[in-house]
Amino acid sequence: MNATERHGLLNEVVSNPVLDGPTLRFDLKKPFAVLVKMKGKEEWRTRSDSNARPPDS
Repeated sequence: MNATERHGLLNEVVSNPVLDGPTLRFDLKKPFAVLVKMKGKEEWRTRSDSNARPPDS
């Protein structure tokens, strides 16, 4: 991936980039921000696991 492609990808994913010293601060655009909020949450799944396993005994 060349510099132009990386720049285009960042423009699609990130908004409001600010360089704060050595730290880059930014907001994620939708739907990427939604995906980050869903990380680790089980309630986003509407159905049970299609590969159900027996409970540990």
